[in-house]
Amino acid sequence: MENYEWMNDVNPEIFTNDFKTAVDLIGLQNTIKLWVAFSKTGIYFSETQILEAKKEYVRTHLDVDTKTLARLLNLSDSYINRLKAKTSEDDSPGLFDQPEK
Repeated sequence: MENYEWMNDVNPEIFTNDFKTAVDLIGLQNTIKLWVAFSKTGIYFSETQILEAKKEYVRTHLDVDTKTLARLLNLSDSYINRLKAKTSEDDSPGLFDQPEK
């Protein structure tokens, strides 16, 4: 990777708002790493990955109180309950499933 240390001496006001926001959030060097990796590419951060992570968290923390999970994950109680119910349905044996021996 090319050395971009010289950018530390550049007035940050010349950067776009998105670039400045990234610098504020993750620092100049990490922003440059992203820029190098995704140069000339429009990046869209979908919330799908976060929602899938929240679902997985609920599935692996079924013993945690619904209200606690809802507050932690910023989801409604009813959504948490639906996820818990679906998970327990997925774990229950089906009509034609053979019991484990």
